[in-house]
Amino acid sequence: LRNLKFRVGGGVVNDVAKLLDANTALKPATESYELLSTGVMDGVWLPFESLVTYKLEGLIKHATVFPGGLYSSTFIVVMNKDRWNALSKADQAAIQALSGEQVSVGMVRKAGQTLFIMRRDRGAEDPKLYIRTGKMADRVLVDPATILGTPQALDWWVPSPDGRYVAIGLSKRGTEASVLHVIEVPSGKLLETRIPATDYGQVSWLPDSSGFAYLQFVGEQGTPSYYLNNITKLHRLGSTSPDPVLLPRDKAPVALNPNDFAFIDFDQETDTAMFGAVDGRREFKLYLTSRVALLAGNPVWRRVGDFEEQIEGAEVLGSDLWVKTTRGAPNGKILVTPLAKPDLAT
Repeated sequence: LRNLKFRVGGGVVNDVAKLLDANTALKPATESYELLSTGVMDGVWLPFESLVTYKLEGLIKHATVFPGGLYSSTFIVVMNKDRWNALSKADQAAIQALSGEQVSVGMVRKAGQTLFIMRRDRGAEDPKLYIRTGKMADRVLVDPATILGTPQALDWWVPSPDGRYVAIGLSKRGTEASVLHVIEVPSGKLLETRIPATDYGQVSWLPDSSGFAYLQFVGEQGTPSYYLNNITKLHRLGSTSPDPVLLPRDKAPVALNPNDFAFIDFDQETDTAMFGAVDGRREFKLYLTSRVALLAGNPVWRRVGDFEEQIEGAEVLGSDLWVKTTRGAPNGKILVTPLAKPDLAT
């Protein structure tokens, strides 16, 4: 290790590297491709999926895998003390009631009349998914320690638009190998749905909550090939037939490389389906079509932008498409363009 230069992150990762007497430099993960391709670094310390995320599979000749991982990173959120003191006492009390040792609240989403809350209670090892309807007390919907009889990790969750169902990703602790399950919210019952290789939770429900599109990996799990040539399928609740491919990669509106992640996102208020393709950058390619036409197998695509437009986010609002881009604006800007004929140039 002394004769090789490695890119590592900060914190515990750097401490582990020092204990191994490795020759390291602290650099952002997003600079990994440049560091390796130019020879500045000989290697990087990253999880397997990052080889595809940062397009490193063509640069890496050798890989050492540590079962269970070599280290685990922790991220914290901090607030400037002056900013904190500037808050009202009521706002401070509200934040403190949902923070710290007593309880840690993660993602919160509302679907239909139900509020979904990811929360880790005091002394608990893992967070649970709670639901709250109206003035009723919070109820545990998903306890990853007991839901399948053996301890699981709750990797992600996406509720249906009407709040009647929620798609969740469960995996054996430490593997992040998600299997998609569906829960009927009122009863808390697990449906028969079991869809493996859905690690990133890229799920988009149909507006009527009858099913959803999802991204599935097809390579060998535990290797970089796992993430290549991923596919988007359509699942209908209650169906016993194999899920069809919603959009074959060779029918995408733009040419895809094997390491591109392609996804479909259904707008909940309009007849719009968004196609996105990412390759490890923050930006993504974006195209639109009719949801009805896509489900019928004959979509007509409208181009919003490719990587040169530097699109980082998009949202349908009424008859317009709101797009976040960093093109010509390092800190980002919002462009509004007609949904029927998107044109970011105007």
